[in-house]
Amino acid sequence: MASAPFSLSGLFLSTVIPAKAGISLAFTAGLAWFVVDPIHRPAGVAQIGSGQVEGRDAATLDANRARPQSGRMTATIRIARPEDAAALAALKLRTFRETFLEEGFAIPYPAADLAIFEADSYSVPAIAAELADAGRRSWVAEADGRLLGYAQVGPCKLPHPEAGEEQGELYQLYLLREAQGMKLGKALLDAAIAYLAETRPGPVWLGVWSGNDKAQAVYAARGFEKVGEYRFKVGSWYDEEYILRKG
Repeated sequence: MASAPFSLSGLFLSTVIPAKAGISLAFTAGLAWFVVDPIHRPAGVAQIGSGQVEGRDAATLDANRARPQSGRMTATIRIARPEDAAALAALKLRTFRETFLEEGFAIPYPAADLAIFEADSYSVPAIAAELADAGRRSWVAEADGRLLGYAQVGPCKLPHPEAGEEQGELYQLYLLREAQGMKLGKALLDAAIAYLAETRPGPVWLGVWSGNDKAQAVYAARGFEKVGEYRFKVGSWYDEEYILRKG
């Protein structure tokens, strides 16, 4: 994981979907609109986790409910705002649980430690403080007023001798399980990397749980390489994490 919630220990990425899927994408004024044809959306696409530095999930994407007349849904990637704090806190908590607890990797965190960790990491005040931190930047994927995923970056805090706070780190990247297959994970990652290239030129870092092979494969495909290891503390429990770097 990484610092606090998909510090990167919880980052979630969407898997790459076939080119035949009915998806189009356009960027305008910093926003990205995805028009998705649910009929072509591959079923059962596995979600990918990564990172540990803070976060996880929140809403339901029902293709049959979303714009039933046209069968198409529009999702937007935008910068998170202060008024998103409550919804983003719920999203992060849910994606964390989906990823690492019973619905996901089923890591046996001690109950008392887990309760404290979740309260410290995913409370509304904690998320509001993150959004108010000028050193961080968060994006959300939104459709029909619901948050489907998010990404967060900031100064690198990973324990590596070549890392420094002047460099950038991808703290978290998660999607709801129901939102897989829309390429939202790729769009969130693209936004994060582009922003860090402008604001913190140099290598991009992230932490990923050692047991998340799919996330590691996705990051490797984007040019990230393993350069170290560290332990992410959840109370008396420690997650074994890998440190990845691009550039």
